[in-house]
Amino acid sequence: MADLERRFVPATEVRVSEIEGQPSRIAGVAAVFNSRSVDLGGFFEVIAPGAFTDVLKTNPDVRAVIDHKGGLQVFGRTSNGTLALRESDTGLEYEATPPDTQAVRDLKTLIAGKYIKGSSFSFMVAPGGDSWVEQKDGSILRTVSKIAWLGDVCPTDNPAYLDTSVAIRSLSEWRDAQKPKSTGEAERMKMRLQLAERA
Repeated sequence: MADLERRFVPATEVRVSEIEGQPSRIAGVAAVFNSRSVDLGGFFEVIAPGAFTDVLKTNPDVRAVIDHKGGLQVFGRTSNGTLALRESDTGLEYEATPPDTQAVRDLKTLIAGKYIKGSSFSFMVAPGGDSWVEQKDGSILRTVSKIAWLGDVCPTDNPAYLDTSVAIRSLSEWRDAQKPKSTGEAERMKMRLQLAERA
């Protein structure tokens, strides 16, 4: 999973609903559209509306986990019907019907006490699914328009903004592409074109 990225959404609510006679639910917004991120290491990022449309059509096996950890920390899964994902006007929303495990009981207590207040998701960008633009203030803005793979959604207290090595590599590639070609390379290209025209 060399291209795996994670993002944390601190401003959205993660909540537990306990209604008598109904199974409890844990819900939140894993990704918010058109919301500029914090500095991710030399650039900012927004997720464009519709970024999840194609991947959700494939009915991916996505897990709801605690802080990106699997095993006993899994509390929902799309493949067994205990996790529902929805792309709304706001972003990627999730709702899980969790099992009655100690990990889930602890999670509910932490959410209720506002120790855990954010959500996160892990993903891979589709080829050509992002673009980079230098803003007037000199900052770089990455817009993610198409997600190719969605791994998990989760409540978390841990900002995953630091886990951006893949995006930083993409930023370096974009910057390299913006540099003017060397004079020698430009001259060689010109000679090739002239030879092709004569042939």
